[in-house]
Amino acid sequence: MAISTPPGESRPLSEVPTPEAPAPEAPLAPPADEDPSHPTVLTIKDLKTYFFTYDGVVKALDGVSLSIRGGETTGLVGETGCGKSVTAFSVTRLIADPPGRVMSGEIRFRGTNLLWGLDKEAKFLPIKGTDRVKVKRSFRRIKDASERMSSVRGRSIATIFQEPTQAMNPVFSISNQLGEVLLLHRGVRIIDEMLAVTPRAEGVGPAIDALLQAAAAGKREEMRAAANQLGEIVHAPSFATEAYYIARAAGPAALEAEPKIRRALRRIEKYAFVGQRNPKGFPEAIAAFVAAARAKDDAQIRAAAAQLGQVTRSSRLARAAVQIAKSPSVAPDQLETEIRRSFERANAHGARRYLLHRQRLLRVEDDLRSTYFREMTEEKPLSGARRRLRAIRLRERWGHFYYGIRGVKGRVEKPLNDELFYRVVRLLEGVSIANPVQVARGYPHELSGGMLQRVMIAMALSSEPELLIADEPTTALDVTVQAQILDLIVDLQSEFGSAVIIITHDLGVVAEVADDVLVMYAGRVAEKGSASDVFRQPGHPYAWGLLGSMPRLDAARVDRLRPIRGTPPSLINVPSGCPFHPRCSYPSQVSGDRCRTEVPPLRETGPAHQVACHLTLSKQQQIWAELSQPAPAEPAPADDGTAETEAGEKAAQTAAAQSATVGEPGQDVTEVEAP
Repeated sequence: MAISTPPGESRPLSEVPTPEAPAPEAPLAPPADEDPSHPTVLTIKDLKTYFFTYDGVVKALDGVSLSIRGGETTGLVGETGCGKSVTAFSVTRLIADPPGRVMSGEIRFRGTNLLWGLDKEAKFLPIKGTDRVKVKRSFRRIKDASERMSSVRGRSIATIFQEPTQAMNPVFSISNQLGEVLLLHRGVRIIDEMLAVTPRAEGVGPAIDALLQAAAAGKREEMRAAANQLGEIVHAPSFATEAYYIARAAGPAALEAEPKIRRALRRIEKYAFVGQRNPKGFPEAIAAFVAAARAKDDAQIRAAAAQLGQVTRSSRLARAAVQIAKSPSVAPDQLETEIRRSFERANAHGARRYLLHRQRLLRVEDDLRSTYFREMTEEKPLSGARRRLRAIRLRERWGHFYYGIRGVKGRVEKPLNDELFYRVVRLLEGVSIANPVQVARGYPHELSGGMLQRVMIAMALSSEPELLIADEPTTALDVTVQAQILDLIVDLQSEFGSAVIIITHDLGVVAEVADDVLVMYAGRVAEKGSASDVFRQPGHPYAWGLLGSMPRLDAARVDRLRPIRGTPPSLINVPSGCPFHPRCSYPSQVSGDRCRTEVPPLRETGPAHQVACHLTLSKQQQIWAELSQPAPAEPAPADDGTAETEAGEKAAQTAAAQSATVGEPGQDVTEVEAP
């Protein structure tokens, strides 16, 4: 693809330095006083993201650096087009390519380089005789990079997108979309819990009776407690949720809903283990088999496998044991685990056998994602390990091809789909949705903006991510819903200890929830520091303009707010020097013509407070002190009765005016000016 380059540039972009870019910063080392309980989760250094268009190269990000620790919230603020959302999409490698590209820089998540292999994904070749450049992409390498990023997207780094109506699929129900996320990131754990259910445990009957009695009496709190106790007895929280809503829907006639709860109980009996987990002599037979397998004696292996089959009364287990002993992919310390898994499969029937098959596939997918993450950590390809895992996945799928036959697939998947549905209901309860069962069965177009935003938050937090990126989560929501969404994010952050990046135009939102703030302008960081420093003592004229364009109770009252003059610049032709200087009112207070010729680097103006401005620190403090004059105290009302007299006169004048403008019925009304 041929694209235009910025005026005056005719070399490939990989060789063209940014003309006004500041010198690269030193590597971001962790602070000496870093809290071990809140380690650095994400580090971005000198990140550059460009979009190649026929009009020119859009430098959406041009040297952005930041660092965020676990349990902290960082706010990105600025006008539209300053690079906030592009920063978020660059972290998760969701930039559409073409036309966009992450050009250079470093993104480290828990020390792992997420941009490993970036330099091999594209080449930039100049077109002779023109000022244009050709981008030659290696789509195979771009696909490999996308697959590597699947190891962190959703599971470790989750995103709340700006437009939930566009992020959700309109043809799938809410439960289908959230259930898919649950199965993808927590599927192995979910199936483990399903396989461990005990529907025939003692105490199930009395727990059901207690639930129905509480429902008949209309006691919601007792209903919830009884349902949770029932879930603990059968080791199935999803069944507790289903039983709770069955009893709740029955209301005063809840005692008649027992057959429905019993039918729900039979749902989990379909995949419950019905045999003995440790038959007599089984542990001894396993020990003998492990010893024979380690000795690598075929005769001993076959004899020990036959003994296993005799103890468990399963010839299938005996055949599987011989294959396990001869498999080169099974380590000696994994022999006992594999034998017990084979014993589970040999005793499984119907839905339970399908769950074991699905769990094996999910384990292979988890191993594949772990391999991708290792590639980025070790910064070397592990193609052999990936090929082996893909071969295992293919064998597992072909070995159970009948699960894909129409009619069979629906029957075997129903228990898993029911489990996912009620887990989705529990997720929606966690984000304070009043009718979660109805919402889970609905579709995105049936929900309001606030409810759909809650669904997006539930989806993002379903995998308990280490980093949550909230891209304008409160845009287009009313004030009350905004407050609820912010409280929800803060509560869930404190529960999981996640780091949060919140992107917004609303400085009030940032002041409420953020620990650190980055003010961005024209794809660069204009100012960064703690929220208290940026709001109380900002040092960049752009930050002064943002704060001056919003009403404040702690500043002098003015008739009109102070807007920032002009409009944001085109990122194809960014102004030389300081990108904000065409809109700034203070270039005259800087010696020489530095604002127009020299890009200001980020300078320390206080502890962990940096500002990219040529103004001296004393000048910044002086100007901000003049701009942020405190509001004068209003004089106390006089006590000599003057106020009451004036109020009485105004009331009399108002009454006279009303009587003069109201006529008798059927007469014309003539307006008369009040005296």
